Amino acid sequence: PVYDSDDPPTVYQRRREVLDKRGFLKMLTHLHSIVQGVRGARPDQQSRIDFRVIETLSYLAQLGDSPPHPALIIEDPDTEDDIFRKIMFTLLLNRPSVDEQRGEQAGAGAAKVKRPLEAQHVAAARFYYGVSMSE
Repeated sequence: PVYDSDDPPTVYQRRREVLDKRGFLKMLTHLHSIVQGVRGARPDQQSRIDFRVIETLSYLAQLGDSPPHPALIIEDPDTEDDIFRKIMFTLLLNRPSVDEQRGEQAGAGAAKVKRPLEAQHVAAARFYYGVSMSE
């Protein structure tokens, strides 16, 4: 979330303010279907919610060259596990390989069907990039 500014220090500060809200990430991650999901949501609604959770996490992880916020990596081991091992890692495992993206799947006579990266894969990569910027 950029809010009302394009100034990176202001954006990073506002993201930190969101992350400073104790329990926010736990509530956010529980909206994702891999963790819990939204009771009563139709599959298409849950799919949109899942993407928004991933997208929000990817933006919140972007804090410039500052270390990752403690809410992402220290405060709650269960939430950290939900974010890194359940949500993001599952997305990375399911992303298409470079060969799949080009339509060069192995196997004789296989159809040359390209499997592009989806927006959720890009958001997961953006999340990991944000977390690793201070490394």
